[in-house]
Amino acid sequence: MSDLSLRLPDEVIEAIAERVAEILRERQDGNNRSPYLSGASAAAEYLGWPTERVYKHLVSLPHFRHGRRLMFRRDELDAWVEARREVA
Repeated sequence: MSDLSLRLPDEVIEAIAERVAEILRERQDGNNRSPYLSGASAAAEYLGWPTERVYKHLVSLPHFRHGRRLMFRRDELDAWVEARREVA
């Protein structure tokens, strides 16, 4: 039986390592993450928006109130954004 060796450039090894780390983070986040976001600032961070933009879109942005607190479901925000996606 012969040994097989393969030499990969450092850039390829680094790219593989980064992707593995990303997959592990996604798996860990998915297991520990609540489907709910509490507050406009959390929704803004999730969407990558300024908080003021969340308040501006509250008329159509899916949310509910828990007492005085605004609550958002991640999956509903994803669907809302996807429904408004412009295809280039």
